Amino acid sequence: MSKLNHRRILRIGNRLIEGPSAIFRISDGDWLEKDLHLSFFDPKSGELSSCSIWSDDSMNKTKNFLSPMIRILKWNRREDLYDLRQNSERTFPRVEIRLGLIKSNKLSQVNEEFLALQRTVATNNDYVPYQIPMERDAANLEIDYEKNYLDYSAYFRNGEQSLSFNSSGNNTSSVLNQLLQMKNLLQESIAEVDKSAWKERYYELTEEYLEGRIPEWYYGEELR
Repeated sequence: MSKLNHRRILRIGNRLIEGPSAIFRISDGDWLEKDLHLSFFDPKSGELSSCSIWSDDSMNKTKNFLSPMIRILKWNRREDLYDLRQNSERTFPRVEIRLGLIKSNKLSQVNEEFLALQRTVATNNDYVPYQIPMERDAANLEIDYEKNYLDYSAYFRNGEQSLSFNSSGNNTSSVLNQLLQMKNLLQESIAEVDKSAWKERYYELTEEYLEGRIPEWYYGEELR
């Protein structure tokens, strides 16, 4: 297995789970930016997944706004890297990607759950206050690693403010359960669109970015 391809697939796969900086409609250059992003890692299965909500953030518009969209991505990193041993020339991760509008009959429920989730996370539930670390110490989280648990992160944006939260928790955690409920709701609420009409753009401080070349993904096999 090529170590270079191994590192490349890990880097790209993890970045795709984090999601792009913006999603562009190819025909006119209008774009969406994320208002919610949830990601999960199941150490037992090796699967990473993320789901997010995106809304119009195009400049100089007063009408004809893009409808909000849902993006869902799944990647079994363990299986993918195992497959790479047999297909060492492969240079792109095997991910499952869904992109679509919010079903009209689900929009009200998604909005209600979105607001409820923000209120929950904003109260810092499951966050453990801790002193300034003097050594390599940290607060102890009450996690039973013998039981099912997930690493997870959440990101929210309301246009002017943003909030992010990262943690681990057993499946009995109230916060984790609420995040998983939102994930399930988004999976049920997506009305998929033709992805060929859209592209993802990734802004990163790389040499290519400084020279004006911004990586874009057209939902094909490679980042351009």
